[in-house]
Amino acid sequence: MPAAAPPPPPSTGVTPPPPPGGFAQPPPPGSGFEPQSGQSFGANPPPAQPSLGGYATNAMGNVTKAEPIQRVLARLIDGVIWIPVYFILALIVGAAGTTSDAANVAANVGGIFILLGWAFLYDVVPMALRGQTVGKMVLGLKAIGPNGESPLGWPIAFKRWALTIIAVIPLLGIFIHLIIGLVSLVLLFSDDRSRTLHDMVGGTIVVKA
Repeated sequence: MPAAAPPPPPSTGVTPPPPPGGFAQPPPPGSGFEPQSGQSFGANPPPAQPSLGGYATNAMGNVTKAEPIQRVLARLIDGVIWIPVYFILALIVGAAGTTSDAANVAANVGGIFILLGWAFLYDVVPMALRGQTVGKMVLGLKAIGPNGESPLGWPIAFKRWALTIIAVIPLLGIFIHLIIGLVSLVLLFSDDRSRTLHDMVGGTIVVKA
């Protein structure tokens, strides 16, 4: 007849010390120590990295997003510079297209490229090279890319500007552009990263420089 198995040792009510390496082991069954809700045994998880809505702050010098009112003021400054030149160019193009039907067509087509060219020079070029328009420089702001790119570079700067092309559609383009502006204004004050539609298309966020 085989010998009976020895009884288990009595519980001491003490959790065994952690082994070398510092990782606590779960207590044995019946020891009287049970993990509390949300408590786990094993390696401690790494601390969470701080972020600004998905942009890692530890890798970018603790960036701080721009205040919505700062962005509105920056855009107003840009408008003071950009709009007068735009209308002067529009008047020149319009005057060139009053002599004949062919001249009107040429002026309309050429005018589209001239006005887009001015918008490209004022917005895309400085954003690609510095991440700042004149208004952003005055207010101490800059745009950074989805991976912290600063300056943005040409692909991101062009994507961010792409919605502006809609404005060249006769009549309808201006109406759509106004809607884009109004929606962007609402998003500026409601989005957790204060992004406009242009920011969402380009994957950018505007921060304090």
